[in-house]
Amino acid sequence: MISASILFLSYIPVRFEKETTILYTNIGLAYLREGKLDEAIRSFQDAIRVNPLYLSAYFELGRAYAEKGRAHGHRTP
Repeated sequence: MISASILFLSYIPVRFEKETTILYTNIGLAYLREGKLDEAIRSFQDAIRVNPLYLSAYFELGRAYAEKGRAHGHRTP
């Protein structure tokens, strides 16, 4: 069901910086929940590109990288 939500959200026309940043972050969170780490990372990076001051996107990007490291057998502190 999350995949359908991601698809829907990715087609919504976006006009405002704040909403765009939140949209990219929410799409990234949905990808993260599905275990689609590369897609999540790209979405969080897009959010940061739109608004470099949006700290939540950096936090979630870090979570995605940590999760990706665990998926590849790397330990995180």
